[in-house]
Amino acid sequence: MNKKILNLAFVFAAVAFLGKTSFAHDFKPALVVQPPENVFAPMGFDDNDNAQITLYGNLPSTCYKAGAAEARVDKDKKTIFIRNTLYMYSGCWCAEVMTPYLQTVNLGVMNAGSYNIEVEKADGTFQKMATVPIAVNSSTSPDDFLYAPVDHVHFNKTQGSAPSEVVISGVFHNTCMILKETKVNYRPNHVIEILPIVEMEKGKCVVDSKTFTTTVKLTDATSGLTLIHVRSLNGQAINQVVEL
Repeated sequence: MNKKILNLAFVFAAVAFLGKTSFAHDFKPALVVQPPENVFAPMGFDDNDNAQITLYGNLPSTCYKAGAAEARVDKDKKTIFIRNTLYMYSGCWCAEVMTPYLQTVNLGVMNAGSYNIEVEKADGTFQKMATVPIAVNSSTSPDDFLYAPVDHVHFNKTQGSAPSEVVISGVFHNTCMILKETKVNYRPNHVIEILPIVEMEKGKCVVDSKTFTTTVKLTDATSGLTLIHVRSLNGQAINQVVEL
């Protein structure tokens, strides 16, 4: 192979490499604003909690991925402004597949009161989608109860007249910690709050790991798309949207 042929081969290889590099560089998603289809606002937060709300929607095709959800709290106007975003990948083949997504938005510690939740639309305007009440804390503890360290929630939709079930599980890291009871609150606007309450047994306590599991049977108090909101010891509730 002579020098001229080698030079041509090098040029073609460089062009091919630059073409691939340019394509990869240009193939970046656009960030688009899209309001969620549902905003779920649990009622059980006090003014010493990290309050949370949950956004739920569907991605329109495989060319969309969930982006970030941001919150801005206007304490004077008692309004929470939400900006929910998706990543849109253009210039590629897309399957028309509706894919659910869920975003839990941390609001931080807020003053007591009732807050309107307004969500940004694609045109930059806002629409009210929910309200969230923040109660005055009545306890000297971080929470009204000592919650179990829940790390997994599984929903079982049963057939016929049998009630649906929620199975919660986690790991205790102290031998004196036991699950005492599990409270269930059926809130307005399709929210079910599950409070797994623990107590500390008397005796010699040591640091050790033991798993726990409990099953909660739901009543027919609500139907349709519903948020299952399970409080946990670490302050990060576990949220799951289900069809009842």
